[in-house]
Amino acid sequence: MGTVVRKSVGIGIALGAVAAGLTGAFAPLGLETPEQIALSILIVAAAMWITEAAPLFVTSLSVLALALVWLLPALEAADIEAVPADFSSPFFSDVILLFLGGFTLSAALRKHRFDERLARGVIRATGGEMPKLIAGVMAITALLSMWLSNTATAAMMLALCLPLVSRLPEGHTGRLALILSIPLAANIGGLGTPIGTPPNAIAVRYLQQRGEPIDFGTWMMAGLPGVVVLLALAWCLLMYAGRKQRDTRFTLDEEPPPKAKGWRPKLVLVMTGVTIFGWITGGWHGLSAGTVSLAPIIVLFGVGVLDSSDLRSMSWDVLLLMGGGLCLGEVMERSGLAATIVEVLPLEGAPAGVVLAIVCITACAMSTVMSNTATATLLLPLVMGLGALDPSPLGLGVAMSCSLAMALPISTPPNAIAFSSGEIRSKHLILFGGAICLAGLTLLLLVGPWWWSVVGV
Repeated sequence: MGTVVRKSVGIGIALGAVAAGLTGAFAPLGLETPEQIALSILIVAAAMWITEAAPLFVTSLSVLALALVWLLPALEAADIEAVPADFSSPFFSDVILLFLGGFTLSAALRKHRFDERLARGVIRATGGEMPKLIAGVMAITALLSMWLSNTATAAMMLALCLPLVSRLPEGHTGRLALILSIPLAANIGGLGTPIGTPPNAIAVRYLQQRGEPIDFGTWMMAGLPGVVVLLALAWCLLMYAGRKQRDTRFTLDEEPPPKAKGWRPKLVLVMTGVTIFGWITGGWHGLSAGTVSLAPIIVLFGVGVLDSSDLRSMSWDVLLLMGGGLCLGEVMERSGLAATIVEVLPLEGAPAGVVLAIVCITACAMSTVMSNTATATLLLPLVMGLGALDPSPLGLGVAMSCSLAMALPISTPPNAIAFSSGEIRSKHLILFGGAICLAGLTLLLLVGPWWWSVVGV
């Protein structure tokens, strides 16, 4: 599909959705006015993001504008409590602060050429061969994402890989493969531990309340085989995409960057270590990851390690993009559309396997266009309330399905961070992220319940 045709389709769908919302065309679906408006906004956002009919951050700001001038008055008319800040605050939420902290560390490491030294270390360890290099990047990213925020992990790994990408000529398939390997591995790695993603932790909490707790080791036994299989599949897909140029070899023929001297580089390393430690130990000190991310921003800019030009060069469009995704989640929650979607699921009296398939597919679809944390928060109480069914596999299924949603730039923070590199487009995430999503759901539904019973879930 040509660019003009693709953009025309996106704009046409968006305009049609707005017209449907204004004329009440969604009323036969049994939706209240705020829900009809929210559905219109959802379709507008999805159509514009998928077709890239406008810059993605413009679509994000359009979501905010429609929420403020169209949805908010409808909520007030329906006596549903809402204020403008409900929709604007996501643009500077804890997630955005985490992004900004990651971008700050990345800029400081790059400015003092630590990223080049790291890149040389990776080349040396993998022999510089493209297949081994991508496998190494994916393994490191997935491993870190099991313990760190996958947002922070993706930001760090992107800083490491950009110098490698810059060694390849424009149009080289290795550029796409290297950048795509980061969000795919970060998203997949989060499945492996209870702290890998927020939906995992939410599922653990609900299962504890139901008297069926899952300990850390059991979760890892339940999730790690899937992580390994999906990582291998993702690597195979990336190798196939870059098959014509996968014999590319990175070399260390040029002189290494000079060792950084003075107090500034040392401070960068100290703040990187302190920030990562703060992210890892959030359960001990009680500070959110976004709050911890304020430390490098304040210190590195405050003492002059970074300056205003570094601030201006950061990917603000990505921050706006993620803000729009979070705002869309608020639109769906505040209007009641998300709850309505959950309520109409045909779960009563259905066989356990069918129920699992319905809730997992629903969780994945909802998490594609809204926060996976919000999706888990909405679905898990419903799942836990299905008393006739074993809640453990259902809880695991919902949590993991939320993390498998990775088909759009706004689906997960790692996707958005990779998109900020300028090396990939929405169609690449739809293709590769969508393939891993489908494979993961298939694996979860066909093998998951059996394997979970083997490990004692």
